[in-house]
Amino acid sequence: MRRSPVVVALLAVLSASLVVALGTGPAVATAPTGLPAGTVQAAATPAPALAISSVSPRHQITKYFTIRGATRTGDRVLLQLRSGTTWTTVSTRILRSPATSTRASYRFKREGSASFRAVLVRAGQTVAATTARAATYRRVATEAWTNAADNRLFTRIGGRIAAGERTTDTVVVFGQFGRRTISLQVLRGTKWTTIARHTTSAPGYGTARFSTPATTATVTRKYRYQVSGTTAERGVTSRVTTVRHMNPRDYRGAVRTAYNYMKGYCPRQVITLSSNPRQDTSYSTYPNMQIELARTLVPGRTMQYIALHECAHIRTFKVYGDSIGSGEKRLDKIYGKGKGVEMLADCMAYRMGADKRFGGSYTTRCTGSRGTAAARVLAGKKA
Repeated sequence: MRRSPVVVALLAVLSASLVVALGTGPAVATAPTGLPAGTVQAAATPAPALAISSVSPRHQITKYFTIRGATRTGDRVLLQLRSGTTWTTVSTRILRSPATSTRASYRFKREGSASFRAVLVRAGQTVAATTARAATYRRVATEAWTNAADNRLFTRIGGRIAAGERTTDTVVVFGQFGRRTISLQVLRGTKWTTIARHTTSAPGYGTARFSTPATTATVTRKYRYQVSGTTAERGVTSRVTTVRHMNPRDYRGAVRTAYNYMKGYCPRQVITLSSNPRQDTSYSTYPNMQIELARTLVPGRTMQYIALHECAHIRTFKVYGDSIGSGEKRLDKIYGKGKGVEMLADCMAYRMGADKRFGGSYTTRCTGSRGTAAARVLAGKKA
């Protein structure tokens, strides 16, 4: 049957549609929903994977980050710091060749924690970014101490020292990561001034030995030590020690009288008057090497004997030092058990000019080995 031209054209269109549907004809792109007919969509390129890590220890002020990801020549790798709700670039690396990892760093301005991320920029466009990663900078504490329970300097002298005399103390410091600088400071007005400094030779334990200045004035001064901080370790500032430097020329009243009795043998002696009006006993103390007088004393031979007896104790302390305990045992053998040190002081006082008629609190018998022991200690030798 002969078909009309219109029917032939219609059959041709239907035949072509059937071939496309079965996949036997040439491929024809079909636009996605929402796109104009005939539009071809390019295949999506996956964003490069990017990761950031850091193994910098907490005490290290500069943090080093490793950024991993497949990069190309010309890519920019940014290290960014979060500030509030924004990210600030703190390091930029422009790659000169392809790489799988890149290094970046950031130096903290102060101790604390912060969030960081890495960003990959390619041809002016951000193509990848990591999630935030926290990093912390925290210095470790420094250990420093003296022989005092509260770690202050110059506490052995009990807050007083004779003008012209010096006392010495040692500061021990432990630095984990580097050498440490230790300073002796004195308060001048409102400012702490360094008057001596020592730097340890290596990390670990180190010591610094400091002495009070030998001043001739009667003056009160405040001292402290300071261990300088480093980027890895905190500094240390000790508690303050107040020291009264006392020149005997400024003594008055009974203190001056007692000093005049003993100055030939205890020339730079610290002497104070008891604050208790009822105290009737004078005594000397170790290790601060001081004499406290009873308020009941009046000038005369008895006062002379007591002043020289206490001066004898001070000279004994200087001979025996921290071995005074063993010295007591030796003196007990010479003078008698339990009172050897006191009897020695009596015998020394008589040699220094005290009148036995106004003394004798412990003994007046100072001949033989007793007299020899007194003479030796007075000469600066052990009995």
